[in-house]
Amino acid sequence: MKQIDNEKFGKFITELRKEKNLTQKKLADQLFVSDKTVSKWERGASFPNVVLLIPIAECLEVSVTELLMGEHLDRHDMIQHDDVDNMVSYSLESSVKAMVSYNKRKWKMIWGISCFIVILECLYLLVSTYPLEHIRGIACVSGVMMIFALWACVYARELPSFYDENRINYVSQGIFRIHMPGLTFNNSNWPEILKLLRFDSLCMAVGTPLFYHISILMVGYQLFDNIKLYALWIVILISIGAVYYIGKKYE
Repeated sequence: MKQIDNEKFGKFITELRKEKNLTQKKLADQLFVSDKTVSKWERGASFPNVVLLIPIAECLEVSVTELLMGEHLDRHDMIQHDDVDNMVSYSLESSVKAMVSYNKRKWKMIWGISCFIVILECLYLLVSTYPLEHIRGIACVSGVMMIFALWACVYARELPSFYDENRINYVSQGIFRIHMPGLTFNNSNWPEILKLLRFDSLCMAVGTPLFYHISILMVGYQLFDNIKLYALWIVILISIGAVYYIGKKYE
Protein backbone atom coordinates (compact mmCIF):
# COMPACT_ATOMS: atom_id res chain seq x y z
CA MET A 1 0.00 0.00 0.00
CA LYS A 2 1.27 3.45 -0.89
CA GLN A 3 1.39 5.42 2.34
CA ILE A 4 1.09 9.16 2.87
CA ASP A 5 4.20 11.14 3.74
CA ASN A 6 3.06 13.36 6.61
CA GLU A 7 6.01 15.73 6.26
CA LYS A 8 5.48 16.17 2.53
CA PHE A 9 1.77 16.63 3.14
CA GLY A 10 2.49 19.29 5.78
CA LYS A 11 4.96 21.20 3.59
CA PHE A 12 2.45 21.18 0.74
CA ILE A 13 -0.26 22.65 2.97
CA THR A 14 2.18 25.33 4.16
CA GLU A 15 3.08 26.19 0.57
CA LEU A 16 -0.55 26.41 -0.54
CA ARG A 17 -1.57 28.41 2.52
CA LYS A 18 1.13 31.00 1.92
CA GLU A 19 0.20 31.22 -1.76
CA LYS A 20 -3.32 32.15 -0.64
CA ASN A 21 -1.92 34.68 1.86
CA LEU A 22 -3.62 32.80 4.68
CA THR A 23 -2.32 32.62 8.22
CA GLN A 24 -2.67 29.39 10.17
CA LYS A 25 -5.40 31.10 12.19
CA LYS A 26 -7.40 32.10 9.11
CA LEU A 27 -7.17 28.63 7.60
CA ALA A 28 -8.12 27.10 10.94
CA ASP A 29 -11.18 29.38 11.18
CA GLN A 30 -12.35 28.30 7.73
CA LEU A 31 -12.04 24.64 8.74
CA PHE A 32 -13.48 25.14 12.25
CA VAL A 33 -10.36 23.77 13.93
CA SER A 34 -7.68 25.41 16.09
CA ASP A 35 -4.55 27.04 14.71
CA LYS A 36 -2.55 24.56 16.80
CA THR A 37 -4.15 21.75 14.80
CA VAL A 38 -3.10 23.36 11.52
CA SER A 39 0.40 23.84 12.92
CA LYS A 40 0.63 20.12 13.72
CA TRP A 41 -0.43 19.24 10.18
CA GLU A 42 2.19 21.50 8.67
CA ARG A 43 4.93 20.12 10.92
CA GLY A 44 3.95 16.56 10.01
CA ALA A 45 3.14 15.84 13.65
CA SER A 46 -0.41 14.72 12.86
CA PHE A 47 -2.72 14.03 9.93
CA PRO A 48 -6.19 15.58 9.46
CA ASN A 49 -9.32 13.58 10.08
CA VAL A 50 -10.42 12.09 6.76
CA VAL A 51 -13.67 14.09 6.86
CA LEU A 52 -11.58 17.29 6.61
CA LEU A 53 -9.73 16.33 3.43
CA ILE A 54 -12.35 17.72 1.06
CA PRO A 55 -12.81 21.03 2.98
CA ILE A 56 -9.01 21.47 3.12
CA ALA A 57 -8.70 20.80 -0.61
CA GLU A 58 -11.49 23.28 -1.38
CA CYS A 59 -9.95 25.99 0.82
CA LEU A 60 -6.56 25.58 -0.84
CA GLU A 61 -8.04 25.05 -4.33
CA VAL A 62 -6.43 21.71 -5.12
CA SER A 63 -7.81 18.25 -5.67
CA VAL A 64 -7.95 15.72 -2.84
CA THR A 65 -5.54 13.55 -4.85
CA GLU A 66 -2.99 16.37 -5.05
CA LEU A 67 -3.47 17.05 -1.35
CA LEU A 68 -2.79 13.43 -0.46
CA MET A 69 0.16 13.22 -2.84
CA GLY A 70 1.61 16.43 -1.42
CA GLU A 71 2.32 17.95 -4.83
CA HIS A 72 0.73 19.53 -7.87
CA LEU A 73 -0.11 17.02 -10.61
CA ASP A 74 -0.13 17.51 -14.34
CA ARG A 75 -3.79 17.58 -15.31
CA HIS A 76 -2.96 15.52 -18.41
CA ASP A 77 -1.48 12.73 -16.35
CA MET A 78 -3.82 10.21 -14.86
CA ILE A 79 -2.95 8.81 -11.49
CA GLN A 80 -3.79 5.16 -11.02
CA HIS A 81 -7.16 4.75 -9.26
CA ASP A 82 -5.70 2.06 -7.04
CA ASP A 83 -3.16 4.51 -5.67
CA VAL A 84 -5.90 7.01 -4.83
CA ASP A 85 -8.02 4.33 -3.18
CA ASN A 86 -5.06 3.08 -1.18
CA MET A 87 -4.14 6.55 0.02
CA VAL A 88 -7.70 7.39 1.05
CA SER A 89 -8.01 4.03 2.81
CA TYR A 90 -4.75 4.65 4.62
CA SER A 91 -5.81 8.13 5.74
CA LEU A 92 -9.17 6.82 6.93
CA GLU A 93 -7.54 3.95 8.79
CA SER A 94 -5.03 6.31 10.42
CA SER A 95 -7.76 8.71 11.52
CA VAL A 96 -9.97 5.97 12.92
CA LYS A 97 -7.07 4.35 14.78
CA ALA A 98 -6.07 7.70 16.26
CA MET A 99 -9.64 8.42 17.35
CA VAL A 100 -10.11 4.98 18.91
CA SER A 101 -6.77 5.23 20.72
CA TYR A 102 -7.63 8.69 22.05
CA ASN A 103 -11.06 7.55 23.29
CA LYS A 104 -9.56 4.55 25.06
CA ARG A 105 -6.96 6.70 26.81
CA LYS A 106 -9.61 9.23 27.79
CA TRP A 107 -11.97 6.65 29.28
CA LYS A 108 -9.14 4.84 31.07
CA MET A 109 -8.20 8.11 32.74
CA ILE A 110 -11.83 8.86 33.67
CA TRP A 111 -12.21 5.35 35.12
CA GLY A 112 -9.01 5.72 37.16
CA ILE A 113 -10.11 9.09 38.57
CA SER A 114 -13.55 7.69 39.42
CA CYS A 115 -12.00 4.69 41.15
CA PHE A 116 -9.83 6.99 43.25
CA ILE A 117 -12.88 9.08 44.22
CA VAL A 118 -14.86 5.97 45.25
CA ILE A 119 -11.98 4.80 47.46
CA LEU A 120 -11.79 8.22 49.12
CA GLU A 121 -15.57 8.24 49.67
CA CYS A 122 -15.54 4.80 51.28
CA LEU A 123 -12.61 5.79 53.52
CA TYR A 124 -14.50 8.90 54.57
CA LEU A 125 -17.56 6.81 55.48
CA LEU A 126 -15.30 4.45 57.42
CA VAL A 127 -13.68 7.17 59.53
CA SER A 128 -17.06 8.88 60.04
CA THR A 129 -18.20 5.94 62.21
CA TYR A 130 -21.08 4.91 59.98
CA PRO A 131 -22.30 1.31 60.59
CA LEU A 132 -19.82 -1.15 59.10
CA GLU A 133 -22.65 -3.18 57.61
CA HIS A 134 -23.85 -0.13 55.67
CA ILE A 135 -20.35 0.68 54.46
CA ARG A 136 -19.91 -2.87 53.18
CA GLY A 137 -23.15 -2.62 51.24
CA ILE A 138 -22.22 0.75 49.76
CA ALA A 139 -18.71 -0.46 48.85
CA CYS A 140 -20.20 -3.57 47.23
CA VAL A 141 -22.57 -1.55 45.03
CA SER A 142 -19.84 0.90 44.01
CA GLY A 143 -17.37 -1.94 43.44
CA VAL A 144 -19.73 -3.83 41.14
CA MET A 145 -20.43 -0.67 39.16
CA MET A 146 -16.69 0.07 38.86
CA ILE A 147 -16.09 -3.45 37.51
CA PHE A 148 -18.85 -2.97 34.95
CA ALA A 149 -17.46 0.47 34.11
CA LEU A 150 -14.00 -1.06 33.61
CA TRP A 151 -15.43 -3.35 30.96
CA ALA A 152 -17.41 -0.54 29.31
CA CYS A 153 -14.51 1.94 29.37
CA VAL A 154 -11.60 -0.36 28.50
CA TYR A 155 -12.56 -3.80 27.23
CA ALA A 156 -15.83 -3.32 25.32
CA ARG A 157 -15.36 -3.84 21.58
CA GLU A 158 -17.25 -2.90 18.45
CA LEU A 159 -19.78 -5.44 17.23
CA PRO A 160 -19.04 -8.02 14.50
CA SER A 161 -20.42 -7.20 11.05
CA PHE A 162 -23.20 -9.79 11.28
CA TYR A 163 -24.92 -7.56 13.85
CA ASP A 164 -25.51 -5.07 11.03
CA GLU A 165 -27.00 -7.76 8.83
CA ASN A 166 -29.33 -9.39 11.37
CA ARG A 167 -31.75 -8.28 14.08
CA ILE A 168 -29.93 -9.30 17.27
CA ASN A 169 -31.08 -8.12 20.71
CA TYR A 170 -28.21 -9.35 22.85
CA VAL A 171 -24.49 -8.69 23.18
CA SER A 172 -22.02 -11.11 24.75
CA GLN A 173 -18.45 -9.96 25.39
CA GLY A 174 -16.36 -11.86 27.93
CA ILE A 175 -18.29 -12.38 31.18
CA PHE A 176 -20.79 -9.63 30.35
CA ARG A 177 -24.16 -10.27 28.74
CA ILE A 178 -26.66 -7.62 27.70
CA HIS A 179 -30.10 -8.76 26.55
CA MET A 180 -32.67 -6.12 25.57
CA PRO A 181 -35.86 -7.59 24.06
CA GLY A 182 -37.30 -5.32 21.39
CA LEU A 183 -33.99 -3.51 20.80
CA THR A 184 -31.69 -4.41 17.91
CA PHE A 185 -27.98 -3.89 18.49
CA ASN A 186 -25.76 -2.79 15.60
CA ASN A 187 -22.70 -0.64 14.97
CA SER A 188 -24.88 2.44 14.58
CA ASN A 189 -26.33 2.47 18.09
CA TRP A 190 -23.72 0.42 19.97
CA PRO A 191 -21.15 3.26 20.33
CA GLU A 192 -23.86 5.54 21.72
CA ILE A 193 -25.11 2.83 24.08
CA LEU A 194 -21.56 2.27 25.30
CA LYS A 195 -21.18 5.98 26.07
CA LEU A 196 -24.38 5.82 28.12
CA LEU A 197 -23.29 2.66 29.97
CA ARG A 198 -19.94 4.23 30.82
CA PHE A 199 -21.55 7.40 32.10
CA ASP A 200 -24.28 5.59 34.08
CA SER A 201 -21.98 3.04 35.70
CA LEU A 202 -19.40 5.64 36.73
CA CYS A 203 -22.07 7.99 38.08
CA MET A 204 -23.65 5.17 40.09
CA ALA A 205 -20.27 4.09 41.45
CA VAL A 206 -19.29 7.60 42.52
CA GLY A 207 -22.81 8.67 43.50
CA THR A 208 -23.75 5.75 45.77
CA PRO A 209 -21.52 6.70 48.75
CA LEU A 210 -22.52 10.34 48.31
CA PHE A 211 -26.23 9.44 48.21
CA TYR A 212 -25.83 7.36 51.36
CA HIS A 213 -24.06 10.16 53.23
CA ILE A 214 -26.66 12.79 52.25
CA SER A 215 -29.57 10.44 52.98
CA ILE A 216 -28.32 9.67 56.49
CA LEU A 217 -27.89 13.38 57.23
CA MET A 218 -31.37 14.21 55.96
CA VAL A 219 -33.61 11.26 56.88
CA GLY A 220 -31.62 9.10 59.32
CA TYR A 221 -30.72 5.43 59.36
CA GLN A 222 -34.18 3.91 59.67
CA LEU A 223 -35.77 5.78 56.77
CA PHE A 224 -32.71 5.12 54.64
CA ASP A 225 -33.11 1.37 55.19
CA ASN A 226 -36.71 1.71 54.01
CA ILE A 227 -35.98 3.65 50.81
CA LYS A 228 -32.62 2.27 49.66
CA LEU A 229 -34.05 -0.62 47.61
CA TYR A 230 -36.64 1.64 46.00
CA ALA A 231 -33.95 4.16 45.12
CA LEU A 232 -31.78 1.42 43.60
CA TRP A 233 -34.64 0.08 41.48
CA ILE A 234 -35.57 3.57 40.30
CA VAL A 235 -32.00 4.17 39.12
CA ILE A 236 -31.88 0.76 37.39
CA LEU A 237 -35.20 1.33 35.61
CA ILE A 238 -34.15 4.81 34.49
CA SER A 239 -30.89 3.36 33.12
CA ILE A 240 -32.73 0.61 31.23
CA GLY A 241 -35.16 3.15 29.81
CA ALA A 242 -32.27 5.36 28.72
CA VAL A 243 -30.59 2.43 26.93
CA TYR A 244 -33.82 1.67 25.07
CA TYR A 245 -34.25 5.33 24.12
CA ILE A 246 -30.66 5.76 22.85
CA GLY A 247 -30.72 2.36 21.14
CA LYS A 248 -33.94 3.12 19.28
CA LYS A 249 -32.84 6.64 18.41
CA TYR A 250 -29.67 5.46 16.67
CA GLU A 251 -30.94 2.05 15.54
